Amino acid sequence: MPPLDYAPINHFPRGTGAQTVQVTSVLEQTLWSKSARHRLQELSALPQNWNGYGSPVVNKDAIEHSFTLLSELGKLGMPEPNIVPVSGGGLQLEWRRSGAEIEIEIFPDRSIHFLVVDAAGEMFEGRVSNNGNVAAFTSITCWFLSENKSISDLSIYDGTY
Repeated sequence: MPPLDYAPINHFPRGTGAQTVQVTSVLEQTLWSKSARHRLQELSALPQNWNGYGSPVVNKDAIEHSFTLLSELGKLGMPEPNIVPVSGGGLQLEWRRSGAEIEIEIFPDRSIHFLVVDAAGEMFEGRVSNNGNVAAFTSITCWFLSENKSISDLSIYDGTY
């Protein structure tokens, strides 16, 4: 996992006769990437007991996995999320649009739980294992970005990936 503070990468060393190519993370190219990166850095600085109930600091693995997930979701066109800490050292990513909601919680063990709510209040929840593929969120993203949002239109397997 690259550090949160990206710099362009030179793919080919100078002087080798190969063309030098600058590559920038797609997350950097989204309109909200800078604020999301800044928010993750803020949350990484929270102290022990940040919530007054003994919660540990936000786990580094949860932050790194959140960054990876945000990068993938940014490629799919998701809008800027609200990013909040959760007790136990994890993070939650939240989106609300046209009465629909998505909440994705990333735990220190890199497992992910999600909740999807449509405008009628119908809910669907599931989880992604700690080795799960973030591509599991493709159908949720497409559903969220669509005009008509009903849980019945969401094509997800059984909620476990």
